Amino acid sequence: MRHLLSILLLVLPAFAIPSGEPQLRAIWVDGFNEGIKTPEQVDTLLARVRQAGLNAVVVQVRKSADAYYRSHYEPRASDIAEGFDPLAYLIEKAHREKPYIQVHTWLNTCAVGRNRHPRSLQSRFPEYLTLSDMGEDYDGEATKIDPGHPGAADWTFRVYLDVVRHYDVDGIHFDFVRYGGERWGYNPVSIQRYNERRGLSGGFPFFKSAKFKQWRRDQVTALVRKTYLYAMTVNPKVLVSAATITWGNGPETDETWTRSAAYSRVYQDWRGWMEEGILDWNLPMCYFNEQKYARWLDNWMRFVKDHQYEHYAGIGLGNFLNPIEDTLRQVQRVWEPTPRGNRARGICFYSYATTNTDAQSKEQKHNPAFYEALGKVFGQWVPVPPAVWKEKPIAGHIKGTILNAETLDAEDHALVTLNGAGLEREQYVDGTGFFGFAHLPPGEYTLHVLTRSGLSQSVKAKVQAGKVTTRNLLMGTSSAKVVKKVGALRRLPEGTPVVLTEQAVTVGMPGTVGELQVGEVTVRVPGELPLPFLQGDVVTVKGTLRRENGKIVLDGAKAVLVDMLPKR
Repeated sequence: MRHLLSILLLVLPAFAIPSGEPQLRAIWVDGFNEGIKTPEQVDTLLARVRQAGLNAVVVQVRKSADAYYRSHYEPRASDIAEGFDPLAYLIEKAHREKPYIQVHTWLNTCAVGRNRHPRSLQSRFPEYLTLSDMGEDYDGEATKIDPGHPGAADWTFRVYLDVVRHYDVDGIHFDFVRYGGERWGYNPVSIQRYNERRGLSGGFPFFKSAKFKQWRRDQVTALVRKTYLYAMTVNPKVLVSAATITWGNGPETDETWTRSAAYSRVYQDWRGWMEEGILDWNLPMCYFNEQKYARWLDNWMRFVKDHQYEHYAGIGLGNFLNPIEDTLRQVQRVWEPTPRGNRARGICFYSYATTNTDAQSKEQKHNPAFYEALGKVFGQWVPVPPAVWKEKPIAGHIKGTILNAETLDAEDHALVTLNGAGLEREQYVDGTGFFGFAHLPPGEYTLHVLTRSGLSQSVKAKVQAGKVTTRNLLMGTSSAKVVKKVGALRRLPEGTPVVLTEQAVTVGMPGTVGELQVGEVTVRVPGELPLPFLQGDVVTVKGTLRRENGKIVLDGAKAVLVDMLPKR
């Protein structure tokens, strides 16, 4: 093999586009194999990455609703030593030593497996799981949450933001951000919400129904959108990417995209996400054996390159399926322009654990020849292309949460209409009451909200380049006193029901039971919560005003997350 490889390296042209131009050169590092589980593994990973001329790692830090970092929400992975923080160590070594290696944290989104830890999502909230039309909770690939369940979507989005808020990551990375197939999505709460949206009192939708397909597509997109806009709020520079589906032959035309498996079978509209601008990087998993499916790969690469919509796409190659020389042939074609003149901006290899196959198609682990070959064809290190829409922004964003003023429940199915700068857009809020509009020209906008019960309200919003404007609304009237500042509580009598809006949490809860602080106010939440509130969360709270030892307490409170503070 080494003799053939040496010949190939002599005849293949250099792959830089052109030499020295920024391009993403990344590798996926999964959590089921050796990668970042010990300091020695991290050191070895980075040495191999630098030898190969790569500039980024996409490391799996959540595989089965567990954590290879210090999570505020989920249990530690069982195969790392107590006291060791793999993500922190990786970031420190990747960023401090030269050349700089970007760290993108790969978290399984909907796939959560069967983690039996008592604090795991699956153990505490099995009702969050998606089901088939036959009531099954395992789709042959993984046990998955249903993004149409508001609790499941809220948990998942907070897990992503936990990483953005507490680690100096370069990016967050979606995987399994989809349903398991056509016959999945029958979570009872999601079905109830689907029927409510359509004005039905009940029913069991047919899995091939176009409206039900679109509903499931919308639930996945809503989760991506919320995560993107909150990530922009917390850290405007962090990059959001996804490993996206490319099953079967690539679309021959733009129109055939809707027949692709991604769009029509697992409800992952990644082309739509790129067009909306809620992914910075699309990393489609173009995993094809070169000898059998080269044409399919080329069709997908052409489609991906032609649908970047002013953001970036890097081609994900399945080196685990190919001998090294065939992977190099695929790498060469990654940089070729399409007939429309579009090029990929990067490449990502799957996987770090399995570098190649041998002549008998047997998988090879960590073959030194793989890293050597990449180092020769890539040559000198180059930086990742700057995300100019974040580095030098010319557009801004709007997000918000719509709650019922009396109950603080999400106003599910409220329709939000945006007008301004010559634009008109509509969007239904998700099950948590969230809405968001990305990449808007700066200027004055009007948001009009119409709830399912007929309540309506309009509010102005100013968009600034590079900023996320937040407009949270309470719909209807409240029997409680609505106040916007903590100081107003001092003038209210004992026993007053109060709604205190949009307050930053200064001291979070120690777990899922207890109290939190918003400034000088203690918020006492009865019972156990799905997730704790953290310092830097922004909450709207309803409770009864008490004074205890000269301190203000909101007793018997309900608290709802409505924003997060920017990272300092």
